[in-house]
Amino acid sequence: MKKILALAGLSLVLGMGQAKAETIDLSTIKCGDFLKMSKDDIGSIMLWLAGYEAGKSETPTFDTAAFEKVAGVVGETCAKNADLGLVTAMKQASEAE
Repeated sequence: MKKILALAGLSLVLGMGQAKAETIDLSTIKCGDFLKMSKDDIGSIMLWLAGYEAGKSETPTFDTAAFEKVAGVVGETCAKNADLGLVTAMKQASEAE
């Protein structure tokens, strides 16, 4: 399992290197804009947000089931409120877990 996650992370990083390089201020993204992004961008941002939340809690683990649950809640929350900030939706989903 660890090898699979490591390979997935490596392929994500390598794939991002081939894409256009840009800095994204996640605090400015609204849910409506987030849901219009490509699946790859949505996945990358959700993975980053999960790491950010884990870093704040100083928990060096990746719980795939919890990640999928939170991602689903973020998606549902954003679908209901396009004007809500993405970071706010992530915080709400993480707190609900």
